[in-house]
Amino acid sequence: VIDKFMQSIIVSKINYNDLLVGDKNSLMVAGRILAYGSEYHFETKCPECDQKTNQTIQLSDIEDKPIEFDKHTKGTTTFEMELPASKRKIQYQLMTHGLERRVDDMMKIAKKKSKRSGVDPELTTRMKICLLSVDGNDEKSYIDNFVDNEFLSRDSQAFRTEIRSITPDADMSFEFECEHCNYEEVSEFPITAGFFWPKS
Repeated sequence: VIDKFMQSIIVSKINYNDLLVGDKNSLMVAGRILAYGSEYHFETKCPECDQKTNQTIQLSDIEDKPIEFDKHTKGTTTFEMELPASKRKIQYQLMTHGLERRVDDMMKIAKKKSKRSGVDPELTTRMKICLLSVDGNDEKSYIDNFVDNEFLSRDSQAFRTEIRSITPDADMSFEFECEHCNYEEVSEFPITAGFFWPKS
């Protein structure tokens, strides 16, 4: 439903599958503000006391995540890095809507296997999609084997941190304070049905 909405409000001639996930988030927020205003009401559960709390945020206050764009070539979504522990060189791409759909399709296939093994393959699936080459080798079987058997934990963590640091996105965080136990944390606000269909 959200994808249909997004495609209906975009008038530029672009390939929707090429949109970065952060672009989609920003368009979604902007479309919601234009349709129903900036004030967004939602309910969230406290992780400390398990009580539900009503929250209100102003969507117009959302800012872009800070990215040092001058360090990268304008218009590219392909990057390289040297892994800190193994010193192996990887080339990777940022997640787009089309790549997210590929991950979803692969996860549906892997769902039965993960139930039997108890291992959630989403993280490794995402890394296999993001990686374009390892040490200059772009064969899919080579990349898959690297992720499954050779990707050191320290390198994997550094890779994920690097991707988060350069991926443009809207900052969807808010300061949560529980009215029941005064627990506080910064977390992302949920996108509920009320985001596009607020109660009158």
